[in-house]
Amino acid sequence: MTRPVGVEVPVVDREILERRVAAATTERRDWQRAKIVLMAADAISSPKIAAAVGVNRNQVDVWKHRYRADGLDGLDDRDRPGRPPVYGPEDRLTLVKTITTRPPETGQLSPLRRKARMSMPEVARILNNEHDIAISESQVWRICKAMKIKPWQVRSWMTSHDVDFDDKAVDICGLYLDPGENWAVFSVDEKTGIQAKSRIKPPRVDQPPKSSSTNATALKPCSQRSSAAPAKSSRGRPTRPEQSTSSGS
Repeated sequence: MTRPVGVEVPVVDREILERRVAAATTERRDWQRAKIVLMAADAISSPKIAAAVGVNRNQVDVWKHRYRADGLDGLDDRDRPGRPPVYGPEDRLTLVKTITTRPPETGQLSPLRRKARMSMPEVARILNNEHDIAISESQVWRICKAMKIKPWQVRSWMTSHDVDFDDKAVDICGLYLDPGENWAVFSVDEKTGIQAKSRIKPPRVDQPPKSSSTNATALKPCSQRSSAAPAKSSRGRPTRPEQSTSSGS
């Protein structure tokens, strides 16, 4: 019986792969690929690796071959062949911006009024005429459905009037998508359900403590009762005290 040939894994790559396996936030496919390479480095056969990781043996051999050829970069997903997307990210952002911007009313209504909702044919018309994006109504519908956007169910929009908003949004989104090395991104958001209101009563200013002057008071002694409490019978009722009679001699 031949012994399986192990995969040579440098120390640096092993540390990275071990962190991927130990991390709870690692995706399932990345965990499987890292586990395959680590187990292959220990000269474990492909059938045993497939049973432990939960994949096919052919997939184990594929990832072993790709790691030998390209290292850690070989464990990433490659671009799949196919038709490139017709509408890129910029076109999709323009579509979202068009939907979330209320255009002025036309026709008999005043142009100062804004429309409350946008329809798909109107969005397609604006993209074709104003932004030179050749798109159909059905394609607008499919993009909105994929992005879970329902303009007919939205009551209000939060639109920024800053002319540099797009450039600022690209910078902020870039921090989340591809942060720099040793960077920490903190997101601070306001709580719209909590209103910042002033106090009804002004806060009291702390007063200095007053000087404590104690006056000695004499306590009066409690007066003792002269008569004892009446005795009770077996039924719980008080009994009358016996009267002593003196007979004259």
